[in-house]
Amino acid sequence: TCALPISTMRYNGMSNRFKGLPEYHVLILGHGILAAITFMLIVPIAIFLAKYGHDWPGGRISFKLHVYLQILTIFLTTVILALGWFAVGPERSLTNPHHGIGLAIYVLILFQFLYATCWFRHERRRKTAIVKLPLTVWLHRLLGRATSILAFVQIALGLTLYGSPKSLFVLYALAGFFLLFMYLALERYYMPRNDGSRPGGNQPEFYSDYGSYLSGSAPPRP
Repeated sequence: TCALPISTMRYNGMSNRFKGLPEYHVLILGHGILAAITFMLIVPIAIFLAKYGHDWPGGRISFKLHVYLQILTIFLTTVILALGWFAVGPERSLTNPHHGIGLAIYVLILFQFLYATCWFRHERRRKTAIVKLPLTVWLHRLLGRATSILAFVQIALGLTLYGSPKSLFVLYALAGFFLLFMYLALERYYMPRNDGSRPGGNQPEFYSDYGSYLSGSAPPRP
């Protein structure tokens, strides 16, 4: 079989190699818990708010919540990166793919925030109606979802590297199934009807609380 036996994975894992260093396990525990909360809860909620929240009651607030959650994500990923770095130390940093991918995810999150800030300011100045999704918005969506998927896969890599028990992999799989189910269910529910209308607010998708992807209905600036 090509599958790695749980017993072998746990024996070769970092939890076994550093079992005599309790400080290491405390730092890694904090690193893993914050990573799970951030990339399996906060980031998916932020994405769902941006994609579907405008159809919910008080939908314009969803954009602001999306921004606030992404700011929280930047703070949490900074802590996650710091905990991981202090756990392995500078001598072992970037010595395996988990470290490199984690650093790449952090850079992508920072870039996403700066990029979104720039195009948001640009779109707020738009005075002409748009008829299709702006390229800048499409790229922001694509990069955000790709980063989210990469971060979710990174959690599995971290569990394997640490030598986690089988129960954590089961919980990870259940969480992944739940997120996939929620995405498919929401995508199905908010699918445009034959007459072009949408459930809820029946509005096109907002890229901000000032206008929409499709209508370009940005309010006049004061």
